[in-house]
Amino acid sequence: MGLFLLTFFLIYGGFHFYFFLKVRAAFTLGTPGQAILVALLILGLMMPFIVRVAERYGFEMSARLMAWAGYLWMAILLLFFSASVLFECYRFLAYLSGFALRTDVGSFIPSARMLFLVPTAVALAIVLYGVFDARCIRS
Repeated sequence: MGLFLLTFFLIYGGFHFYFFLKVRAAFTLGTPGQAILVALLILGLMMPFIVRVAERYGFEMSARLMAWAGYLWMAILLLFFSASVLFECYRFLAYLSGFALRTDVGSFIPSARMLFLVPTAVALAIVLYGVFDARCIRS
């Protein structure tokens, strides 16, 4: 069980840290903004465990609401990471082609804000589609 929790925290915590770095690169957050973001990300990281504790102590309605929020956040974060990695591969290939061709490719490289906003929009769109499609399952 300890190995599972260590693996979970390393992978899922890494996703949260990557998301934090992308937000920080895209927007200028002050210290209070960063503190609020870190607190929310820690809450998102701990949400699966909070749900289990709430279920164990009989808070079924609270556990259900937290499960919806926590697992939707997990899906958004995983899809954000996947889309973001694709954009990072594109950015790397653009840099590589500019280096190989000895030309300026700055106009082909998206800004840090776009590298955050586009994967976020993609992740939200896919999750919203999944939520609405899952509610219309026919047997």
